[in-house]
Amino acid sequence: MSSWRGEDSSGPTKQSWKKAKSKAATAGGKYWSTGSAKRPLISSNLVRLFLALTVLLAATGILVLYLARQDLPTPIISIAAIEYPHPWAPNAWASEDQRRLETLGGSSKFTVSAKQEKKHGSWQELVDLQLQQVKPGGPGGSLLPILFGYRSLVVHLSAHGVLNGQGEPCLLFSDADPLDDRTWVPLTDVLRSVGEHATVQQTGVKVLLVLDTGKQPPDFRLGLLSPGFVEEACAQIESLPYSDFAVLMACDQDQYAWSAPEMGGSVFGFMVAVGLQGLADELSGDGDRRVSVQELETFVASAVDGYVREHRGRVQNPRIVWSGGNQSSDFELCYASDYSAAAGAAYSSDARVQKISDAWKSVSSWSKSAPSHASWQRAVAIASVARAEQLLWSGAAYRDQFDEEIERAQRAIETPSPRPWPDSICSASISFFPSFQQTIKHQGHFI
Repeated sequence: MSSWRGEDSSGPTKQSWKKAKSKAATAGGKYWSTGSAKRPLISSNLVRLFLALTVLLAATGILVLYLARQDLPTPIISIAAIEYPHPWAPNAWASEDQRRLETLGGSSKFTVSAKQEKKHGSWQELVDLQLQQVKPGGPGGSLLPILFGYRSLVVHLSAHGVLNGQGEPCLLFSDADPLDDRTWVPLTDVLRSVGEHATVQQTGVKVLLVLDTGKQPPDFRLGLLSPGFVEEACAQIESLPYSDFAVLMACDQDQYAWSAPEMGGSVFGFMVAVGLQGLADELSGDGDRRVSVQELETFVASAVDGYVREHRGRVQNPRIVWSGGNQSSDFELCYASDYSAAAGAAYSSDARVQKISDAWKSVSSWSKSAPSHASWQRAVAIASVARAEQLLWSGAAYRDQFDEEIERAQRAIETPSPRPWPDSICSASISFFPSFQQTIKHQGHFI
């Protein structure tokens, strides 16, 4: 049949300019990506996004777990006053306690810096320099403390604690004059030098101050008629405005901080070291391999008092005091480590014991044949040997002073005085002088 133009419409069909649809594209339905005629519930793009987010969250979780559990070392700063001249009592075994703390630095859980006052600088210089160089650490980490916790710092301070003429607690350092309490350092000055230091204020570090005092007994020669230090010190600590600031005292009121030569240190110093290394968490804690302030205080108080009662027949009760008076506070100090490293060496006999015995025998033998006017030499000899015996049980830091006292006693009994009595005594009484002069002439001595 032809069209109105005379063309045969039954001829071959004209090819359309539009592209024909592929059978393969329409065979599977409208949503060719899934081969379904219905819309998929979850797009493949969402599946890929979900998998990517899962991997990202898993990686983030692993990173958080790593940062939260990393063993960042807890810094320990130790400052000890050692060089106490007579008549101050020696700071017994303080040097050995410092060395035991230094052994903690052999573990990755601690960094330790131990200095001696006067030998390495004044106490102000040492506190400032040590705190400037310290990097707070411990449980919680230091990279992101807001997320993973806080930072901790342990400050160990070993010195004599006494009350001055105004009843204020003071610490004694090497330049302390027994007859001038203006040379004694108020405890508040020392506490503020730590609590208000820029490092502590800027980092928000939580501080445990281990205050090792209690080795200077009352002594009428020094005007120290009553211990009294601990009670007044506790009152001052509680009045401080610092948060997360605790002080661990070596003993309670009217008590003495005992030494233990068989441990190679003081009882308190030894128990603090092994407590920090993990024994406090094992015996007094929850076994989470972290040592908190309360765990350390509970362990040290029990262990020190138990040892002193058993081996000394006395009482020594260490106690914790919080600034602000908040005694329920607590924070973690450090990770537990191998506490066996701090065990004291077995006690061995000291050759100086025989020197003391020989010195007492020499003084006793000499006194029996010494003339009556040699009482000054006798007093010097007895005082020197007694001081040497005190130094004998005070640790290796006092070996040189021990030898000096023994030599002084020996010189006293070997070198007679050029005059029987000092001029000050002979001239003190006119009536005494003639009778005394006649007495010593009768004995063959002359002034």
